[in-house]
Amino acid sequence: MIGRYAKLNVYQEIFNQEDFFKLAGGAALIPVAMMIHALDISPVAGISLTQVILLVSVAVNGFPIVVEAVKGLIAREVNVDELVSIAIIACVLNGNFLEAAVVSAIMVFGALVEEAVSDSARDAIKKLVEVTPKTALVERGGKAVELPVEKIRPGDVLPVREGEVIAADGVVLEGRAAVQEASLTGEPLPVKKEAGDEVFAGTACAEGYIKIQAVKVGKDAAIGKIITLVQGAEQSQTKGARIVDRYAAWFTPVILSAGLITYLVTGDINRAITVLIVGCPCSFLLAGPVTTVAAVGRAARSGILVKGGQYLENIAGATLFCFDKTGTITTGQPVVTEIIPADGVD
Repeated sequence: MIGRYAKLNVYQEIFNQEDFFKLAGGAALIPVAMMIHALDISPVAGISLTQVILLVSVAVNGFPIVVEAVKGLIAREVNVDELVSIAIIACVLNGNFLEAAVVSAIMVFGALVEEAVSDSARDAIKKLVEVTPKTALVERGGKAVELPVEKIRPGDVLPVREGEVIAADGVVLEGRAAVQEASLTGEPLPVKKEAGDEVFAGTACAEGYIKIQAVKVGKDAAIGKIITLVQGAEQSQTKGARIVDRYAAWFTPVILSAGLITYLVTGDINRAITVLIVGCPCSFLLAGPVTTVAAVGRAARSGILVKGGQYLENIAGATLFCFDKTGTITTGQPVVTEIIPADGVD
């Protein structure tokens, strides 16, 4: 679960609200068990209540990890799932129920954190999608009919009235309008458009009326390509993330071997289990994907569109930045700072 699915977008189908409550419930059992242990409550029918509660916690959070590890072995894939599963099982068999419960909770919590961050990035992409309208007026048979944007085809004529969002990239056939293009260019002021000028999907007619002929629609439009770029950036692996994947492939057998050697040398199973637990690299494996998704999502919410995670890493070595227009490093919202009347005017 942790290593095999520590990739962008995969948790979308794995984790949901029910899983969050399972994690919280399983983790909450740990302090409950510790309180019962501190109160020194006598075993019931020879069974320790503390151990029972901890085993339930392990079952809730650890069992899914073990299941995914078994699936990985069946698919002949070695990943950190196997390492974590062996550590959990070894703890349980040796009576280290607290350690097993804590490791299970931490691993699942780390995966849940990645899903939360991924959701944040996906929300930013959804906002980009919402820039384009769901329906638009299209001239068919001499009449303007409202159609879903999916049915717009290149060559269709679209009348655009004041206040409406343009549904396709195209060319103005007739009319004049001031078009707000801030969603694409960052320019704060509307741009005048008339016959022969280009217009783009996702921009809004702030004033006037125009008819346009659709040239590019859907994913071929400028806003569609931007959305595709952001989605691709979220899914792409950075150099660091690729290193993490390679690291996980050999790290698991190394730690398992270290645990075995520790047991053979010392004869102490507790020390061997300690090696396995310490070797669970949850934070390291999640660091690359989580930071990439978080950065791409945060940039998108700020109007910065990143083509890929690898470009974020390249910024660390950049020594020169070039900016092409207003709205890029400014807020893009001009305000009146001073009123200077003409001579002779109060």
